[in-house]
Amino acid sequence: RSGAKWKNMGLWWEQEAPTEEELARAYASLDVRNRKVDYILTHKYEQGRGTVTSELLELCGFIDENVDFKMWYAGHWHKSGRAGEKHRLVYDKLISVE
Repeated sequence: RSGAKWKNMGLWWEQEAPTEEELARAYASLDVRNRKVDYILTHKYEQGRGTVTSELLELCGFIDENVDFKMWYAGHWHKSGRAGEKHRLVYDKLISVE
């Protein structure tokens, strides 16, 4: 499930993968809010990079395609900048929420 290359390099650990319970809670939380939230805050933002489980890739895709949000903030990639119009990577600086 995980990207073996990243795991072998020590850059990905099984503990990073969400449990089934955590995934179910994420989907249920979005449904309770009618799939409309101001911000998404996650450790990772994945878009087919192959470093995580398919379930996490599916959740990220689901959010991108089905959730109305202003901005998604993530920090895993250890860099700062935009990863698209509504996606922002945050690493080592404090930022204001847009």
